[in-house]
Amino acid sequence: MRNTKFSLNVKNARTVGGASYITTSGAYIGKITAARIYDTPKGATMLALDFESNDGEKAHMQTCIYKDDGTETFARAILDSLMTVFRLRDLEAVQGKYRDRSGKEQTGYFFKELMNKPVGLLIQAAPEEYLQGGVIRNMVRLNLLTPFDANTRQNAAEILDNAEAKAVDAKLKNLKDKPLKKLPPEKAAEQCEPSPSSASYDDIPF
Repeated sequence: MRNTKFSLNVKNARTVGGASYITTSGAYIGKITAARIYDTPKGATMLALDFESNDGEKAHMQTCIYKDDGTETFARAILDSLMTVFRLRDLEAVQGKYRDRSGKEQTGYFFKELMNKPVGLLIQAAPEEYLQGGVIRNMVRLNLLTPFDANTRQNAAEILDNAEAKAVDAKLKNLKDKPLKKLPPEKAAEQCEPSPSSASYDDIPF
């Protein structure tokens, strides 16, 4: 018998009977399945992206591109980078339907020209704590650092300058997950008594 002992591979387990999600920093090739723009109740403008890699791993990212006073944020450049990677001079959001987290159908505005086309995304994972039912849990927030051409690996600047693709792989060499963002002490103090059956790793519930 060649194999008699096995260690759990969480990534493999997630692929059976359910979706697999990106949880680590890296350069991923795939497609944007939804690119939605929306306004918050306070008036800020958000860009929300759903992404699926060629390996079937999914990711949801959102970032503020306009503050509530109408001024651009640094993240506005992400949208310009995406337009450059897709060779788009103009972009207009059009109405479309989607389902919210509760499964209810909603109307939103989508950048259809960014969707369902090959694209590369350099993503940084930012783990953080949150409180749910009085228990501290971990989640992974994903930050989109750099869009790049799926075929040439050129980022926006290299496309505009007709330069060799170097930046993405250079960043990738030193790319690490962000340190865990812990809850403020006053929030952490609200936690309930931990269950004796709690897992050592928050993403493995046994």
